[in-house]
Amino acid sequence: MMRKNIINFLSLLLLISMLFTECNAETLNLKEGFNFVAFNVKPSVSPSQVLSQNISIDDIYAYNASAGSFISASEGALTLLNYDKGYIVKTKTSTDVIITGEVMVSNEPAIPIKTGFNLVGISRTPVLSKFSDLLNKYCQIIGMYKWNAASGTFIQVLKNNTGEIELLDGVDPALASGQAYFINASEDFE
Repeated sequence: MMRKNIINFLSLLLLISMLFTECNAETLNLKEGFNFVAFNVKPSVSPSQVLSQNISIDDIYAYNASAGSFISASEGALTLLNYDKGYIVKTKTSTDVIITGEVMVSNEPAIPIKTGFNLVGISRTPVLSKFSDLLNKYCQIIGMYKWNAASGTFIQVLKNNTGEIELLDGVDPALASGQAYFINASEDFE
């Protein structure tokens, strides 16, 4: 009898936890070629599952700032997708991909930045959204880069040798939820 009560109690706890875990789906509108993306949910699927379920996707890459190199899902090195990271999704054709996962209800997460290049994902639009705003606020940021799929190049905003901000392409991009960007830092910070 006591064993049955314990099992019933544990079943009730499991049911309650499932009710409070809010799941959601988001659609990634991917263009042919390289797409710099971030997730607004904590994905419930692995990179290999995304690849196997979407034949239009060639590969998914993450950037390892410590090693200074990319890791790939197709090679088996990228095994987990997170909502607070940036990814590059390479597609053969334009496609929509639905990603399900847990809604993250925390405040804007602190993003740890390493010295050198970092591929960061934006899950929520921050208060400071322009590249120049971030370069002004964080002295450690020496450059920010947004992929422009139409031209196949990066839009660049850099600090010059005197610390002045230069819009190399005449544009000061704004960070957007669901997008990923490269940040070049002179030292580690958060």
